[in-house]
Amino acid sequence: STLKVIGECSICGRDLIEGKSVNVHHLKPKTYKGTETVTLHVICHTKIHSIFTERELFDFYHTLERLRDHPEMEKFIKWVRKKEPDFRDRNELTNADAAENGENSEKIKDQFDNQKAANGEIAELALG
Repeated sequence: STLKVIGECSICGRDLIEGKSVNVHHLKPKTYKGTETVTLHVICHTKIHSIFTERELFDFYHTLERLRDHPEMEKFIKWVRKKEPDFRDRNELTNADAAENGENSEKIKDQFDNQKAANGEIAELALG
């Protein structure tokens, strides 16, 4: 199966691959009756909502330019542009990340394994 490119991310500019790595963002939040949307990566969408409140998005950060120009977003975009187009989560460690982290890689892998285990327990509780 080949990966289907469905466009370009409105935030980072990388290809959007059809599937779970793609999301829709309301430039003005739905909470404030916003209707205009853009397509972007889940990780880019998550980053927006980790930085800005709904009020900030409504009052000022409701254009792609303003979102991209924020210093924290600029730093994130520079980082995420090096990732594969279907990269979804900064907690998904790659071999390259582990090598780059050198001696910290074991510690990071342990944290990652613990997080996966915790997520599994949460899923079991939810399904339980």
